[in-house]
Amino acid sequence: MIIDCVINHSAAANPLFVNSKSASSNAYGGWYLWQSLKPGGWSIYVKDPWRGTSGNCYFAPLWDQMPDFNLLNPRVVTYRKDNLRFWLNRGVDGFRFDAVGNLVENGPSQWENQPQNYPLLRDARALMNGYEQRFLVCEGSSDPRGYTAACGSAFAFGHNGDILGAARGDGSRIAAVADCFKTAPAGMSTMLANHDSFAGDRIFNQLNGNQAQ
Repeated sequence: MIIDCVINHSAAANPLFVNSKSASSNAYGGWYLWQSLKPGGWSIYVKDPWRGTSGNCYFAPLWDQMPDFNLLNPRVVTYRKDNLRFWLNRGVDGFRFDAVGNLVENGPSQWENQPQNYPLLRDARALMNGYEQRFLVCEGSSDPRGYTAACGSAFAFGHNGDILGAARGDGSRIAAVADCFKTAPAGMSTMLANHDSFAGDRIFNQLNGNQAQ
């Protein structure tokens, strides 16, 4: 059993965030990203990632109800590692890490695939190596090869379109599928689609119900 694990953010209703929001001076004030004045010039996935009003702005690029953890805070990293151990000790076989391209942001034009992301993931993989036969696959759509190197495996975004094109009989896509793993990392995980719209609709719909394809 591989379970989904979102290490990038929590729910806004999570007690950690509720406590962090209550006062910047408390023990959880630095667990999330706060600014007294709303920063300008940011746009992530065509949205302003800074939520709230001046004096109490927090960073939540995906949705205002999913605030980002401050993964440069060692206490947060320790907490997240303890989360992994909790589930590994209960016997799960591994994890799918969501949105690993968005773990750390360094500025309005430096918010994806930042250098700090990769050692965080290598550390998680090293932790899992202390258990037998545990699998980690990361969702990093814009750098699948880099995240395969860090995590041991990452979804082969881009390759999924070639597989479906090959199923439809496109000769160039058939060749691309045949050639992919001549250069791709061996641990890269093939895929067809996922829950994100940019990865494509359900396969049945994409192939118009063609059972043979």
